[in-house]
Amino acid sequence: MRILMLVFLWIGAVGGILLGGGIGGFTLFGPDAKDLRESAEVISTWRQNAKNLDADGEKELAGLESKLLIAHTYSYGGIAIAVVSLALLITVLAKKSAAVPVLAGIGLLVAIALVVIVPSTKEKKGILALSVPMATAALCGFGADRARAKAAALPG
Repeated sequence: MRILMLVFLWIGAVGGILLGGGIGGFTLFGPDAKDLRESAEVISTWRQNAKNLDADGEKELAGLESKLLIAHTYSYGGIAIAVVSLALLITVLAKKSAAVPVLAGIGLLVAIALVVIVPSTKEKKGILALSVPMATAALCGFGADRARAKAAALPG
């Protein structure tokens, strides 16, 4: 049972590291970083000068702000998932039982928070692609650690 949990932990953690680190790294440090910063500056300038906008202009500006929130959620959430997945993988393999439930809980909270933060239902499919490997890794890491503890407690 522990081996099965470790296999799923590896799959979930490596998926979370690659997906989260790839998306977060690409948008925060890669070619999209400059575009994201420029977009945030333009939107904040428009928001400061929004006194003369009509209802359609306000609606468009709110839509742009929502898209920027989604982009930031993907980038920072991806980095968080990659870091927590890596830490969880290391602690389970190092058999540090005290840290595994804490990291598994943090991983589940991050996965749930990402799904809750994204406002649009159309974007939830993409954020689920980030959250599901993290949740899988967290649950399997916790299960593998519990199975190891039970096996260690058995006599002989």
